[in-house]
Amino acid sequence: MAGEKIAKMLCGSQNAYGENMVFGVVVSTSPLKVKIDDKLTLDENHLYVGKLCRETKAYKDIHNHQYPSGITKETEKFVTLWSGLNVGDKVVLFSFNNDQIFYIQEVIG
Repeated sequence: MAGEKIAKMLCGSQNAYGENMVFGVVVSTSPLKVKIDDKLTLDENHLYVGKLCRETKAYKDIHNHQYPSGITKETEKFVTLWSGLNVGDKVVLFSFNNDQIFYIQEVIG
């Protein structure tokens, strides 16, 4: 259901470039800014960041490791799954509401 609604929104919306999907580069993370082309840089007021572009950590069990030297080391409690957006990241964006809102889908490089 939700996927169908998103697909309909994407198919019914086209930006000035004749597309609903555009590519950009992160030029700042605080405040968030994404450059689409030489004429357009989006700020955080026009951007929504998808979950794959946010810093995400997962909890893991703590284990003590006993090394042959007799040293015991405790592993970290959390593992970083995604590091979030960084300056220079290339991103895929989808435009909505007549190019007033852009959704950052994922980092591509």
